[in-house]
Amino acid sequence: MSVLSTYQSKVGRLRGEIASLNKKLGSEKSNQAKKSKEANSTAATITKNTSASSRKTKLKKIDRLNGELGKIQKNIGNLEAAIASKTKELHSAEQRLSKEQGKEDKKRRDTELKHEDTLTRKVRERNRLERLQSELSAEYPDYERVEDDTEYDLFISHASQDKDDFVEPLAGILTKMGFRVWYDDFILKVGDSISRSIDKGIARSSYGLVVLSPHFFAKQWTQRELAGLTTREVAGRKKLILPVWHNVTHEDVMEYSPTLADKKALDTRQMDLEEIARSIAEVLPGTETPDNEQ
Repeated sequence: MSVLSTYQSKVGRLRGEIASLNKKLGSEKSNQAKKSKEANSTAATITKNTSASSRKTKLKKIDRLNGELGKIQKNIGNLEAAIASKTKELHSAEQRLSKEQGKEDKKRRDTELKHEDTLTRKVRERNRLERLQSELSAEYPDYERVEDDTEYDLFISHASQDKDDFVEPLAGILTKMGFRVWYDDFILKVGDSISRSIDKGIARSSYGLVVLSPHFFAKQWTQRELAGLTTREVAGRKKLILPVWHNVTHEDVMEYSPTLADKKALDTRQMDLEEIARSIAEVLPGTETPDNEQ
């Protein structure tokens, strides 16, 4: 049970107990008035003409009624003290309840604001991608007209700073496994048009591996590659982008792109190159077992 529920229950219980005590108090006061009236009425019947035996009986009755009134008065005092104590306890519980409700209201407002902020970031990300897609289409007018034949199993989008420690070794492993990998250092030759080759790689790859890193986030070129892959994924209505987190956290990716943060990703902080390569191979078409594993 939460703290808020505990105090809600306590306030409800105390209010019920106070109501019950007030009911008993009302009953005792009613009985007190009745006994007092009866005692006064009995006393009023005693006159100088009342016989000795009758006077004795009436006085005895009055003494009994006064004794009962004393007990009633004591009960009334106890009930009033109990009501005062319970009322004090209720006041304290209501204050704590109000405080806990304030905390819950703040938590709910914070959650709503966070949700609104996430939606705002998603809209901002969508607008950014649409803008980049527009720039990509304007810069590569042949993009929409590239033949649909798939020539590569995987296109690797990455920042150049991540080549040596991760991307190139990974591309090498995947190539040895028999996959056709579009990786710039493997594909581009002297004199090739970089932009047209990248455009072809994006359009003719079954999947796009996106190596998300601090360097990736800072590059305009990688954003354009991501926009091209996103265009294909949306148009094809199927999973195309395979994200890898390289030296980044979920919060970093969320800040960059809530859409990418929602995708299942491989994390270089938790997996080595071989593990990442095997996980990618499970997704790619025509998986082949490398010679050293046969």
